[in-house]
Amino acid sequence: MQCKLPFEDAPLPRACRSRTTTSSQVDWNWLPTSFPVPTDDISQQYEVRDALTQRLEVLRCAPARSIDHPSLTQIEGFIGWLLKSQRTVRQGHIPSGSWGIPEDLAIESDAFVDFVLKPTYAAVACLCLVRKDFPALAESLQPSLDRAIADGLRFSRLKNLRGHGYDANDECLDAVRLLGLGKVFSLTRDEERFSQVFADVIDTVERDILEHMPKACDWSRTGGLERQHAVRVLRGGDTNDAIVAPPVHAKWASENFAVYLKVVLRNSIQYITPPAIETAATEMISRLDEARTHFEEIKPKYAVFGSRRSVKGELQDTVAELNVRFAIDLAIGETRIPEWLAPISNRLVERRLIPHLRDTLPDVLTNGLCDHPYFGSEAFSPYVSSVSFDEDGYLYMALGVMG
Repeated sequence: MQCKLPFEDAPLPRACRSRTTTSSQVDWNWLPTSFPVPTDDISQQYEVRDALTQRLEVLRCAPARSIDHPSLTQIEGFIGWLLKSQRTVRQGHIPSGSWGIPEDLAIESDAFVDFVLKPTYAAVACLCLVRKDFPALAESLQPSLDRAIADGLRFSRLKNLRGHGYDANDECLDAVRLLGLGKVFSLTRDEERFSQVFADVIDTVERDILEHMPKACDWSRTGGLERQHAVRVLRGGDTNDAIVAPPVHAKWASENFAVYLKVVLRNSIQYITPPAIETAATEMISRLDEARTHFEEIKPKYAVFGSRRSVKGELQDTVAELNVRFAIDLAIGETRIPEWLAPISNRLVERRLIPHLRDTLPDVLTNGLCDHPYFGSEAFSPYVSSVSFDEDGYLYMALGVMG
């Protein structure tokens, strides 16, 4: 059976229009109330680290008049928090000057990179960016600002921006990316006070990228284009938005597209489910005698196990349900396209959604069939074992019975 069901004949659920937060959308009014974070609270440590990175990316890459860019008051509040949160006391063999997130900085090497070095790179980059791009605010924060930058750069020398283990090279390139967002390398070359602290690190990192990383032949290998991009940033390209911003914009677009697909998927399922369940139920009701007979044929399998277990059996035919392309188009029409997302065609969205619909719909439709009042008195329960789609967008459902 193949039919088109008129969606407009039945009331449709409202599409969800809630805005889901991505990296370009930061709550600048949120700052950690407790810093440093308890050493065993890993989720909170990730939250603080990611918040620092996101603020740096938005501060550098979001257009000044965009909805994502913070106000000067918000920037001042955030920078003030950074200045107060810098670790000023040496902890064993670990020097002061970091923005290490856990209370105890004596942690495993990989965790040290994730929760001590990376947040320090991000914090130093934010301070340097304010020093370069917001001179009036920077002047009002002196001498604390320059002292914090110098101490942070000194701490950042610990591993010459290298990471840990097989990820050491990738994490070095990521450190260059973070510091580049803050124009750290150009500021270091322009200001003698900072050059004395960090210039030799820049030279070491550049030499490592050019001479040693290309020779890596194991899991520590890196891409040639990534290394080339890092060298450009190290050599002063960190002041050029055309070099630094596009990778961040691409990441935001990817994140927003993933969120957009989730919302369209949810809305599409809301449109598809009611008429699909009704059509499946109608088909199952018309074949009740066949379903009962099939159920009785598979029911004796209980005896094989010695105890009652669920058994399933497929009905022979596959039901052709409805054309889902119209439902997807409706869902797209009611879902706001996020910022940073270039115009996309409905057919591209459809191609990306079909695998998710194929995975999700069987359970959704089975639950709907089981809740259908007509099957409450039956010994068996109907189910949808799989769905498929033809080239025209029609949805086919394989029905079965279980008990």
